[in-house]
Amino acid sequence: MICFRYHKMKIAVATLPLLLAAKILVAQTASAQNSQSSATAGNQTSTSNQRLQRVHAKKLDGFELSRKSSDSATQVAGASRGFGTETTLLAPHKGRGYALNPLFEWSNPNGKIKSYKFRLLAADQESVLYETEVAGTSWKYAEDAPPLKPGSSYFWTVQPSIKALGEPAGPAEIMIDGGDRRAKLSDKLAPLPEWSRERAEVFVENRIWYDAVEVYTHLIAATPSDSQLLESRAELYDQLPQTSQAAENDRSRARTAQQ
Repeated sequence: MICFRYHKMKIAVATLPLLLAAKILVAQTASAQNSQSSATAGNQTSTSNQRLQRVHAKKLDGFELSRKSSDSATQVAGASRGFGTETTLLAPHKGRGYALNPLFEWSNPNGKIKSYKFRLLAADQESVLYETEVAGTSWKYAEDAPPLKPGSSYFWTVQPSIKALGEPAGPAEIMIDGGDRRAKLSDKLAPLPEWSRERAEVFVENRIWYDAVEVYTHLIAATPSDSQLLESRAELYDQLPQTSQAAENDRSRARTAQQ
């Protein structure tokens, strides 16, 4: 009996290295698999980041028509530089519009500002053609306001209704398409529904900033979970420094909608 136990112990001792070697092999295999998984995840993240960078890199020249976009402090990003918080006009310093009742947008980091003074200025930027108080940070030109004329240019700006909260933003110029250009564009738009992706794409192709933004904004309001619409508007917002934050906001919403 003692001899039998002795031989059994020898066998156990002899197999111990084999068991240790097997455990080491299993651990190494698991480590390799984890490393491979991490690498795969890293590659996927890298690919996603590269894809995002490609989207950001796409440039659609022609929305900004001004050659003086950085000549003065008031023109940089369309923002004011005085007391209070800066109001930024979300539009080119000089951009095109088609509709005679365009949508105007702006932003201000002070979310407590409830209303703004909207001013439409003549070409001399001094004569006020129209002024009204607006709640929020966007406004569609009113039907009872002085009619805008095709082929004409106007300037617009906004300021917090409580002047102590900020100065007027540097005015932006809107050129209402007219003449042959307007006629050709009207022919392209005629068969398209008023609120459609195809209509927005026509405005983008023709570098009509105000109407492209408005159509996308209307479609997004109707279907806020449509990530493609959000990404399309983000691509549009990416074209201007003053709307880059709006582009980031749209991309964040698009990622949430995809989850």
